[in-house]
Amino acid sequence: MSETAYIRRSGAARRRSATVLVALVAVVILSGCAAGGAAQPTTPPASALATATPAAVKAAVKCGDLLSDSDVQKLVGSEIVTVNPNLAAASGKKFGWRDGYAIEAVQGANCVWGEPGAEWTALIPLNGEPLFALQALPHAKAAWTELRPASGASGAAYTGGESYGGSCGGGVCHTDVLVGEWWLSADASSSNASLTERGFHNEVQKAVTALGTLPVPPAESVHNPIADACGSDAYTAAVKQSFAVPEASSFGRETQFGIGSAIQLATASGGCNYQPSNDGSGGSLMSAFVIPDAKALFAEFAQLAGQSTSTEFGRTTMNDNADTATSEYYALVGNDWVTIYAQPEPDSESHSKTFIDWLRATYA
Repeated sequence: MSETAYIRRSGAARRRSATVLVALVAVVILSGCAAGGAAQPTTPPASALATATPAAVKAAVKCGDLLSDSDVQKLVGSEIVTVNPNLAAASGKKFGWRDGYAIEAVQGANCVWGEPGAEWTALIPLNGEPLFALQALPHAKAAWTELRPASGASGAAYTGGESYGGSCGGGVCHTDVLVGEWWLSADASSSNASLTERGFHNEVQKAVTALGTLPVPPAESVHNPIADACGSDAYTAAVKQSFAVPEASSFGRETQFGIGSAIQLATASGGCNYQPSNDGSGGSLMSAFVIPDAKALFAEFAQLAGQSTSTEFGRTTMNDNADTATSEYYALVGNDWVTIYAQPEPDSESHSKTFIDWLRATYA
């Protein structure tokens, strides 16, 4: 089975080491770094903060079109309801939140059922807390074909869908299913006896059947100038200049079977992770992740984060299950949402802002 992204209520305390945090951040952020033709960096102009103009967010798949609250309640044996999966992201308590926003940007489904008012974080196996999560990514058939291992057993049999891997045991279940052009990822957790493997697959089958009847949204481009050029000489030079290091180089793209990698193959979302050397030493310097055409989603995120009038802002986040912090800087570059991640230090925010200014001068 592939590495599974699970979700956990932010109030549940579990600590992880700094080494694990760095590894997780790298896994989430790494993406394709094809050469591009950006100009060599010059001293970037001072950026002018404009007011983010909220616009209508693209109509994503409605969670209620896939499963009802009562269906999920019967499965996990608890009175849970649909909750906003972006609240924890906005409060800095969630790994992997970019995946959800990237799915929403292409009109997919990003659904979580949990306890009312709960905030949820990702990549942590659950401790019996009632949960059901569905993500559906359109135009992902080619990504499925590329990422599906040649060996290994198929998953559970679904009418109208092809599954691979997956597992169910110990109160936690997961599966991935290809439904036409849709990649469906499902996770469940509950300490109640009502969560059984048969029950889990029955509910996933309902979602598969429902998803198969929904129209596939118009295909989005899989190319974005910022993401495509992230491994270019010009981009690397801008990283060196902005972060004041003598050398910098980009990690190559790493993919694995899972919806996170599928997003980077089936959409234009992606970016690069940089190290402060040319020989792989020095750890992580910075990472940039772009969600194209996401002005409305950025405005929603900024409002949830208490920054409703800004097109860029920075903060240091400390996930509730980790012992280390990350400097994060969020900005609109044209209509594209770019997030810069760096190791916290006195100048990390100014370095990130300088790089954003260069992106604006080069690509906006």
